[in-house]
Amino acid sequence: MVEYFRLSEIETNSAMKKVLPMSTLLVLLLVSYSHAQYKNDNKTYKTVYLEELCKELKQHPGYLLLDVRSPGEYADTSQFTNYNIGHLENAINIDIRELPKRVGELDAYKSKPIFIYCSHSQRSRRASTLLAEKGFTQVFNINEGLTGLQVKGNAVVGCAAQLHGTTNRFRLIGPAELISLARQPGNAVLLDVRPDSSYKGISSNEKLNAFGKIKTARPVAGGIDVLEAVKDIPKRKTIVLVDDFGEGSRKVANILADQGYTDIRVLLEGMDKWMATSPADLPEKYDWWISSAPYKVITPSELDTWSASAKDPLIIDIRDTLAFHNQAKEEYLNKGNIRNAVNIPYPLMQESASSWSFSKDRPILVYGFSSQPETFSAAKMLALSGYKKVAVLSGGLFAVRWQAANIRGRIALNNWVVNVPPDGF
Repeated sequence: MVEYFRLSEIETNSAMKKVLPMSTLLVLLLVSYSHAQYKNDNKTYKTVYLEELCKELKQHPGYLLLDVRSPGEYADTSQFTNYNIGHLENAINIDIRELPKRVGELDAYKSKPIFIYCSHSQRSRRASTLLAEKGFTQVFNINEGLTGLQVKGNAVVGCAAQLHGTTNRFRLIGPAELISLARQPGNAVLLDVRPDSSYKGISSNEKLNAFGKIKTARPVAGGIDVLEAVKDIPKRKTIVLVDDFGEGSRKVANILADQGYTDIRVLLEGMDKWMATSPADLPEKYDWWISSAPYKVITPSELDTWSASAKDPLIIDIRDTLAFHNQAKEEYLNKGNIRNAVNIPYPLMQESASSWSFSKDRPILVYGFSSQPETFSAAKMLALSGYKKVAVLSGGLFAVRWQAANIRGRIALNNWVVNVPPDGF
């Protein structure tokens, strides 16, 4: 478990929360449960892709849904608000930290189907392993977790609306539904509620600048009162809210709900989710997105295409040397590296780049453990130094392995990660 956090109801240390961006906190909370979690997939338990969930449930009558998140997450009352994403109806909630001593409560299901889920399918894997080791014979881990269910919705998971319940006064949506609504300007209004610095791409946090913006979203920033901004919008309209990581939109959504707006949608995890979504999953992504970053941002599913088109590419891992060589004190950081990567720790990037003698046209891919701001800062530094083909790997090493394990059709992404230690993920 990550020592930085005291995970009671996914609470973050307040001092750390001020230092780390939301996306980094989310990843750290996920990896706190990720020791060797994928090695048991379809061995000690079965994994279920969301696209197959409805069929699997139908084929296993008498199943139990087990939610292993915190009680606050289950009830949409966690102080870590981005984790308030509803629940599956009729699910039993046993916190993963309580499960070892409460596993006896599930004895009636030892030979019956148990479908386990959490927010991102990390904690559920730990729970699936535990139950399988305790003699449960029909254990199913729901890949992607509740976040994936929210993003994909009924269009992909035909029983999503039937399964999902929430006390939120707004509906969480994914990028694909946002585009669908953006095509209906007469019925839906898109509001970007980020601070001016993020919206204009002038933040001191380079990752926020890389987010860019949705073309048709109306900015509501710079201290403008949200009620003033929406006074011309009839309450019958659908309002779609976008921000950096999803938190600010939730606050605005509740303000609008208090004023009588009844159809409020929030882009789950904000522009961070948009940027991390593969064009394979969002074919119109670049038709609706404006980004002024002087480098590209590619997702894991684009690695093969990028590699095939890149002549003599340079792949740079900006983690510290210990993590790159699987020797970091924090075990969760020891997860191998991207194939053919060279290690240039971020603090040494500028000094190193100043001595490079190769062509400025050489394709360069920069990545870290996840999507830390330093990865984007390194890419910007290289671009401003004259390198013309710089790209950032969105989600970094973590996203490559996570997508390989959780998203249907992406298992081949595992070929991109080498030197994974025996207990690595």
